[in-house]
Amino acid sequence: MKRYNEENQKKAGKFDRSKDPWFKSRPHLDAFMRDAFWEDGKPRECCRISISAGTHQCVVSLNDSDAEQSITTTSETVEDALDRLEAYLASGNPSWRSWGKKKTK
Repeated sequence: MKRYNEENQKKAGKFDRSKDPWFKSRPHLDAFMRDAFWEDGKPRECCRISISAGTHQCVVSLNDSDAEQSITTTSETVEDALDRLEAYLASGNPSWRSWGKKKTK
């Protein structure tokens, strides 16, 4: 996986796509959630997804613990929210939302 905002990187080991049908139509989401190395070979913490489904609305967030940031999509169904997230990641320039600075006592 390429590091955010870096242009030239060395190639690392090949990323093996998931065989899970859930990821079949969502290759970018698959990479963010399962590719454990940056292209330069350094390890990265894989992103996690949180899903909140309620009456008439589903919220899906892709959470990047390493960079302390998230991307969130909203739709009427979980599938549609996931497809929107995939399309946003595929755009090549998604806007991540920073988690902000942690307060210290």
